[in-house]
Amino acid sequence: MKAYSKVKFIGLLFLFFASVAMTACTDDDDVIDTFDDDKEVELIFRELQRQALLESLCRVDSLPDGGGTYTSRYGKVLYEVAPTTYYMGIDDVSQARDTWNGIVSALNESEDEVYDKDEVHLENMDLSFSVSDNGDEIARIEVECPELKNILTSIVFIPNAKFPDNDKGSPFLFMSFWEKDGLVYLCVRKAQGSSGIMLCFNGGWADDWFRRYDHWQGQFYLWKHTADAETFNCLSNIMRYNPSKYAEALKALEKREGSNTMFHRLNDSLSHSYSIIFDRHYTYGHHLWRAYNCWDVTLHKTTFYWDKSCNHWSMFFTHKKTPQRSTASHAFYFDQNFSTEGWTCIFRGVS
Repeated sequence: MKAYSKVKFIGLLFLFFASVAMTACTDDDDVIDTFDDDKEVELIFRELQRQALLESLCRVDSLPDGGGTYTSRYGKVLYEVAPTTYYMGIDDVSQARDTWNGIVSALNESEDEVYDKDEVHLENMDLSFSVSDNGDEIARIEVECPELKNILTSIVFIPNAKFPDNDKGSPFLFMSFWEKDGLVYLCVRKAQGSSGIMLCFNGGWADDWFRRYDHWQGQFYLWKHTADAETFNCLSNIMRYNPSKYAEALKALEKREGSNTMFHRLNDSLSHSYSIIFDRHYTYGHHLWRAYNCWDVTLHKTTFYWDKSCNHWSMFFTHKKTPQRSTASHAFYFDQNFSTEGWTCIFRGVS
């Protein structure tokens, strides 16, 4: 009996240690699995941030072979000997700073976060912002990126007064309201020293039915053809630095469209407890997660606050999280040769 008990005890002891070892192994596996998941998500997120920075700098057109072509969103080339240097005409350094903040907003992960550094190092992509000391140049952004090495390496900000073709008229004047095909546009930047920008809040965007998810999320709608960060920066500057003239423009718009347009709401209705969020665009990427095909989506958004300032930020959705879209907008760029035929002027604007 004693021998049997001893053998039984030894057997039970062996089972106990085996179960502890198995539990330990299971726990270790869970830790490793979780670590691998977190590491994978971090890598995916950094790649999406990098792609977002590319799209902040350039408009991207897809090619049939799966590649893409890049066109700078900012400025124009002035010298054939420097085809990758783009020049923008501005009034002061704050406009250059706003442009930089808009570009690096891809790194903001919430509406309360602002990337406040003058350098970005992300994988093999480096960006930097600096203020210049000479009178011919106000500031510049330097770009080092393999995809853009023959396209865009510098954005140089120079005074508007020194920009070539400065006396050539812009088809839409700054802060002018126009209507075409039932849509109302505000010229937030005229075509002088860079492409002009027209902004619309009552149409022009489109639904994008996102059907790429193969697991968990299913299908949902996002916006496309929406305004970008530079456009919202220009609108913010109008409301903050040209309040009296903009009030005249809004009165002219009110006679035609009423007082409840988004332009009126942004200028008059914001408060400490009420802000308005816009979707700018989205980026996405595909990866395998535990044998499932998954798509990660990053929504890029802009929030307007009570003081008429705006902040650009992004939300990253992966696995079980489903993106929720906010308010839409639309904008297009134009040059000094753009025709205004078919357009009706609501408010003339300034200069």
